[in-house]
Amino acid sequence: MAVRAVLVAVDHVSEADLDVRPDAKSWPARQVVHHLADASMHQGISLRRMLAENTPVLVPFDESHFAERLHYNRPVEASLDAFRANSFANIELLESLTEEQWRRAGNQQKPWPLTIEGWLEEEVLHIHNRLMQIVNAPAGGRVIADPDEGLKLSR
Repeated sequence: MAVRAVLVAVDHVSEADLDVRPDAKSWPARQVVHHLADASMHQGISLRRMLAENTPVLVPFDESHFAERLHYNRPVEASLDAFRANSFANIELLESLTEEQWRRAGNQQKPWPLTIEGWLEEEVLHIHNRLMQIVNAPAGGRVIADPDEGLKLSR
C-alpha cells in the first residue's frame, strides 16, 4: 500500500536528509511530506463532496500556493500523522461504498467528470510519485528507477 510505503520511507530519511533539495526546482522530502498532508485533506474533502452532493464543482488544489504560504519548513511529525489519518479514513470510506456510490462523480472543471474510481486512480498515482520524490531526494535527485512506470518523479 502506497500510504504505508510513504510512512516507511520517511522513517528511513534522516532529519538532515529531509532538507536535501535534489535541484533548484524540486522539493526536498520535508516539503513533500507537508504537501502530502495538505493534499490528502483537500482530496478527502473532494471525495466526501462527491458522495454527499450531486455533481459538486471540485476546486483544483494549488500546490505551489500552499507550499509558499503554509511554512513547509516546519517539523514533519504532525503532517505525517495528518497524512496517515486522512489516508486511512479515505480507505475506510472507500471500502464501505455501494456499487451506486462508486458511480458518483464531481465536476473538476474539465471536459469530463471525475468519478470515485478516477479519484482513487489519481490519488494512488499522486502518492506513488511523491513517494519516489521522498526516496530519491536524499540521493540528490539521482532517480531510483521504477521499472513499471514512465512517471515524472519531480515537481
